[in-house]
Amino acid sequence: MSVHGRVKNQRGLTSLEVLISTILGSAVLLGFHSFSQSQLSSLQNQATQISVQSTARSMLEVVARDIRRAAMDPTCGKAFDGIAIAKPGEIRVQSDFDGSGFIDAAEESITYRYDHQDNAIERVSGGTAQTLMTDVSISGSSLRYFGADGTELLPGSAGLSSADRDQVRRVRVELAFAEPGHGREQPLRTRVATDVDLRNRYFLGSEACP
Repeated sequence: MSVHGRVKNQRGLTSLEVLISTILGSAVLLGFHSFSQSQLSSLQNQATQISVQSTARSMLEVVARDIRRAAMDPTCGKAFDGIAIAKPGEIRVQSDFDGSGFIDAAEESITYRYDHQDNAIERVSGGTAQTLMTDVSISGSSLRYFGADGTELLPGSAGLSSADRDQVRRVRVELAFAEPGHGREQPLRTRVATDVDLRNRYFLGSEACP
């Protein structure tokens, strides 16, 4: 083989070939970067969704626990209403935990309020308001009331009357949250609900204590 032939075979890549290789490599890297960003965004959305759902369920358990204890009346004095307020976005439950015959302790009167205007959920106990949830849309959250036969008792803007509140045997707590988009086209949404049977309503509804 001649010297000229060996030089021709070992001359390497031309500038055009290097340019084409660079463009192809950049396109591959760009595609990989876009894929990675998409996967990362998806994982972040899933983590946020799980966080929102976990928060909603934890709050639901707290609200249900307080409502379930409504109308505890050890003395059977019937000196108070187990449910003092029953509105679509507000409920006040009362319980005589210490057996004094009166509602005279902070945790014996608890109010939950859905503030749709400010997108907040409040818990009021002993005159002290605590904000449980803010910075999320709570549109769709509501409180619903049912009698012993399963009939829904529909409160007006003023809430259920005293006579209707005495008929309530079950409260359905519905929480619907929408976490802000933060760059996403659609906010992340979650909805949880539970039925709370009022176990202590029997004591207020009966003429004599068992």
